[in-house]
Amino acid sequence: MSVRNVLVAVLGMLAITTGASAQTTTGTISGRVLDAQSGALPGATVTAKSPNLQGTREVTTSENGDYILTGLPSGPYTITVTLPGFQEQTPNVVLAPTQVLPLEVKLGPAQVSEEVYVVAR
Repeated sequence: MSVRNVLVAVLGMLAITTGASAQTTTGTISGRVLDAQSGALPGATVTAKSPNLQGTREVTTSENGDYILTGLPSGPYTITVTLPGFQEQTPNVVLAPTQVLPLEVKLGPAQVSEEVYVVAR
């Protein structure tokens, strides 16, 4: 086999490999979790659930309230955002292949409940 034929074969393989890697079908959901006054909420748990996802994907927000969920198959998602002391939010979104979907979530304060127990002696 000549050097030219080897070079053509190698270039052909590179073209096929490059084309295959460009055809990704996953997407990304990212954003910030904020309080009612638009302050960042670090430490919030963001969970993604979808019939197209095996199990769930979970991340914790950074000190700036930022999060990123990568490598997600396209399809419908329920995103659950929780943080003790705040109301849980569960927005539904649809992620397209290769999409970077921005999702900002605002959490309001949790409802305060009080229970009084009276014990007679």
